[in-house]
Amino acid sequence: MEPGPRVLRRGGLAPLTVNFSLGGTALPGVDYTTSATNTIRIPTGVREVWLELQPVAGANNNELTETITVTVQPGAGYSLGAATEVDLTLAN
Repeated sequence: MEPGPRVLRRGGLAPLTVNFSLGGTALPGVDYTTSATNTIRIPTGVREVWLELQPVAGANNNELTETITVTVQPGAGYSLGAATEVDLTLAN
């Protein structure tokens, strides 16, 4: 699996909570675990954080390649840039 996506900000250095959603064909808690579920916090003075995704070993060795889609959602205190979505591949 590819590294988890990065949430990057420009400007201020105050703490910031960013909303996101998870989609795709892979199921959270079944095919992978994540360090956050709907929000990720950027601490004071930090410009970027990484959303950690960890694959879960499955019993089915013939399972097809799946996708994880991470989409940054609108929220208070920030505006969205041009890139708001990333698709990751979860291979068997």
